[in-house]
Amino acid sequence: MQFNKYLLIATLAGVLLSANNSKAQVPFRIGVDPGHGGTDSGAVGPTGLTEKEINLTTALALRKYLQADGATVFITRTTDATVSLTSRSNYFISNAVNRAISVHHNSGGSTNKTMDFVYCARCFTTAGNLASSVIQRVGSSAGLALGPAVSTADVLCSGRSDWSCGRDGVGQANLHMVREPELGAQIPSILVEVSFISNSSEEARLKSGDYLDSNGWSIYAGVADHFGVAPKPRNGCAITVGQGTSGSELTAFQNAYNNAGGQGVLGCATAGVRFDGFTSFAGTIGHFQTFTNGEIEYLVNGNRLGQAYGIKTALYNKWSSFGFNNNNPLGYPIGNLTAGTPSCAGTSHEFQSYEGGSLTHHLNGARSGSVYEVHGAIHSKWSTKGFASCPLGLPLSDESDAQPSGATARAGRLNQFEGGQIYWIKNGPLGNAQPAYEVHGAIYSTYVGMGGSPSWLGFPTSDEYVASTGYPRNDFEGGYITTTDGVNYRAFPYGTSSLTINLGTGWNLISLPLQPSNTAITNVLSNISGKYSAVWAWDGPSQSWRSYFPTNPGFANLSSMDAGKGYWIYMTSSGSLPVSGSTPSKTINLVSQWNLVGYNSTTSNSVTSALSSIAGRYVSVWAWDYSTTSYQSYFPNNQLFSDLTTMDTGRGYWIYATQNTSWTIP
Repeated sequence: MQFNKYLLIATLAGVLLSANNSKAQVPFRIGVDPGHGGTDSGAVGPTGLTEKEINLTTALALRKYLQADGATVFITRTTDATVSLTSRSNYFISNAVNRAISVHHNSGGSTNKTMDFVYCARCFTTAGNLASSVIQRVGSSAGLALGPAVSTADVLCSGRSDWSCGRDGVGQANLHMVREPELGAQIPSILVEVSFISNSSEEARLKSGDYLDSNGWSIYAGVADHFGVAPKPRNGCAITVGQGTSGSELTAFQNAYNNAGGQGVLGCATAGVRFDGFTSFAGTIGHFQTFTNGEIEYLVNGNRLGQAYGIKTALYNKWSSFGFNNNNPLGYPIGNLTAGTPSCAGTSHEFQSYEGGSLTHHLNGARSGSVYEVHGAIHSKWSTKGFASCPLGLPLSDESDAQPSGATARAGRLNQFEGGQIYWIKNGPLGNAQPAYEVHGAIYSTYVGMGGSPSWLGFPTSDEYVASTGYPRNDFEGGYITTTDGVNYRAFPYGTSSLTINLGTGWNLISLPLQPSNTAITNVLSNISGKYSAVWAWDGPSQSWRSYFPTNPGFANLSSMDAGKGYWIYMTSSGSLPVSGSTPSKTINLVSQWNLVGYNSTTSNSVTSALSSIAGRYVSVWAWDYSTTSYQSYFPNNQLFSDLTTMDTGRGYWIYATQNTSWTIP
């Protein structure tokens, strides 16, 4: 609006300005007064927000928009200064302003309306017209109801009963800043009470600089309406936030815009509000308004009826890619964009919650700028693991189809995370109620190394937990992954167990109490690789030795290890040998002569009881004690000279049988 380009009759000022008269007597001048200041805080909100500070911010915004449109503005303070009422009114009078506007915010319980005042008995003059134009704009822009001035105006105006100006939101009052400019220099003056700082919800809005700027613009727009010209768009935006709505819905759109970061984030509206939003899977319906950098969604039903949330471009692009229909797994947003704490991998991010899940926006790292969605059962599982916290961290993929299970051929879905994965079996035994399970850390690395879901393990059927062994474990459809030494992780079919055999430096005589699924000697002894130099085994039927040398495998004739046999192992340093596998046969065939055998049991037993099935068919039993580097022996016919009393898991034994026989272990 260029004030000097339009015909203006300012009756009280006696000034004639012509749209085409370059020799106008006086340029248009407007006085702006930010109420209170300095030692006078004015009203105070429920959490301590002071009226003086928001009056100043709103008034400075008003000055900005007036000046941008060609007006000369005289403002009574630009800082938190104490200025007397007399100094303020005299400032306007001495500078011969043509209009005077004092900016205030009201107080009085939980009420929240907007109103303004003119001097007593002046309601239907120029000041009244200005007051009406301004209050209509403020009410529309802020989404506030218009309320006439409080009844105390009757007293202020010497008991007059006609204090109301006949226009909603406009009252008359005997207040200094509307009285003195009128009486002293016939300056049409109004005092605007923008809203109630005492209302807790309104106080929260008044803490937003963008909201205060918007209110400053709306007062300016009312001044423009007063002169019959179109105001310039606020911040260059031709379409207002929430355009086409009113009341609480307008307020919700404005709050969402401010919460999202205002024009600096969402930009300008590209159209008014549309009322044909989609119906989500949860039955929620929305109204929406598009912006140059995103969109605002207003929910018209459901648990969040009346709430609105902004979605900026990066997240909007991901969200919209799922379609605006009930097949969108996310549904509508149910929260504002929120800055998250760095993930356990150190990644900064922001996230937004939706009816069915959430969107995560990476702000640094290798995936900086990427947005990923997590929804449904996988999102529920992620939440139980602390979202961005360890062990999983942030998502690195959207939910997608997993490769079919190698154990059951079932289909599944997965999300990749910084620390692992979460899987959901689509056609599991519980159908759509099937829970999702996570895999992370060393178990995840082992699982992926085996091929993941297409392997014989299939999909996970548990989260990681601490097994009875004291070590972490994940269960899968076809088996489980755990460790027997706290370092090395392996997969085991169901029905298998694991035990650990301690080995000392030097010779050790051992046996495998469980039958390995992979009997290759290099696999069985992989956990002590580099700590042994030789393995020897005795072949009973041929009465000959077989050997393996890890540094010279070409000369080895021992290539596998099985339960039921004894093995000499020479350790160059002590170590622990984890043994896993299925329960072996309890029956071991013996030949007539020496046999080097294992003890196929996970529980110790006395020699007499352990060998009861071959009683009378053996003459001695020998075992090696690596801690004393000496033999222990048992003679059934001379127990007085026997120092071997038990047969234990993991030890190997020499047995001299008097005939070919079968030994069945209890």
